[in-house]
Amino acid sequence: MSEEPRFIEVAGERVFVVVHRPHGPAYFHSLLRINLTYQLAAYRKVIEGREQLLAGLARGGAVNIEGYELSGRLFHQGSALSLTETLPTFPGRVLLIDVAPRSAEVRAEVSSLAAACRKCDARAVTEEPLWKETKVFCQRAPHLSSATIEWLEHPE
Repeated sequence: MSEEPRFIEVAGERVFVVVHRPHGPAYFHSLLRINLTYQLAAYRKVIEGREQLLAGLARGGAVNIEGYELSGRLFHQGSALSLTETLPTFPGRVLLIDVAPRSAEVRAEVSSLAAACRKCDARAVTEEPLWKETKVFCQRAPHLSSATIEWLEHPE
């Protein structure tokens, strides 16, 4: 299960990577907590603990995260992916967008990651954290979408 991450290639050339709110491996482990929280809400107890979920993923199973199946393969690749090791060697363009509900400043860890890349642009966008469960449903992320589209349409 230790496949190297693959990049999109067009005509034999690597093109670009866009990362919204870089979290790294901790993000994939936080998804397991969502499943555990669901179990507590639905059954008033944890039926399958973290270790059991991990064992199921290792056997090629999947974990339900708010109605979406997270496969073992995606979990293990995402958990193993180190942006600090991968992005500096990527020859294409990279966009890192830091998303926060109230701050329009790029976090220090995102800035240092961007500084380590050859062709990297780091931006901050004020937007609701659409990857989290919030009190207000976030149907669209206009600031995030427009920043990404602007970067894609203006290559240098």
